[in-house]
Amino acid sequence: MNISVRPSSADDNRIPLIEALLKDTADHLDKYLRIPFRGVIEVQSASNEPKAPITLNRNCRDEPIRVLLSAHDQYWCQFVFQFAHEFCHVLTDYYERLLGNPNAWLHETFCEIASIFALQRMARQWCTNPTIPGRHDYARHFQIYADERLGRQEVKLPIGMELPSWLKSREKELRSSYVADDHQRVNQSLVAYILLPIFEGDPEGWNAITKFPTSTGKLSEYLSDWHSSVDADDKNFVAIVSDTLGYRVGN
Repeated sequence: MNISVRPSSADDNRIPLIEALLKDTADHLDKYLRIPFRGVIEVQSASNEPKAPITLNRNCRDEPIRVLLSAHDQYWCQFVFQFAHEFCHVLTDYYERLLGNPNAWLHETFCEIASIFALQRMARQWCTNPTIPGRHDYARHFQIYADERLGRQEVKLPIGMELPSWLKSREKELRSSYVADDHQRVNQSLVAYILLPIFEGDPEGWNAITKFPTSTGKLSEYLSDWHSSVDADDKNFVAIVSDTLGYRVGN
């Protein structure tokens, strides 16, 4: 994997630190993949770009993957959060295979999981072995950032409601637009945080996200297609995710 940061100013001396940070972020997902990612990613801090964070479309496969982040300066938690999300899109080949699919909300949900997953893993690692020497203090910041995301009241189910019932009542809304507004992002985060423990318990499940189908069917059909497309080692993981969402797949 080759991750480089393009300078946003002529004398940006923070580039080696940010490159190390982003490489560490990606490694916390990539190390669980049976076929590791070996592409080239160019990252640029573009705080004035209204569409950032975003992964840009490529004209051809030989071009590097370009990622714009709105994170800047020493907001390392934002760098981790945003880059983990975009790296998850890269792993699913989202912008070239899946953009515009009515099930894009589910892809965004998994990208939110990736962000919290990376932050929490890095919080634990940096307590004793920070990627950037001497910055043990950032372990606490990573965890605080994740906890603040997880603790928001608006990303919790209404009292007495289970996820399958909630999801069935909102699937049409979730499918209505792949360009998420703040309300849609809250809905995606709600689902993400319920599924997060499944990834924490079986991190090799990240292999399954590389096999997202391109079908446009409703969630029951989509999950069944996903289950059919993954490797044998990942079918149980997909079955557990599907069951949590309220659908049975496989035998």
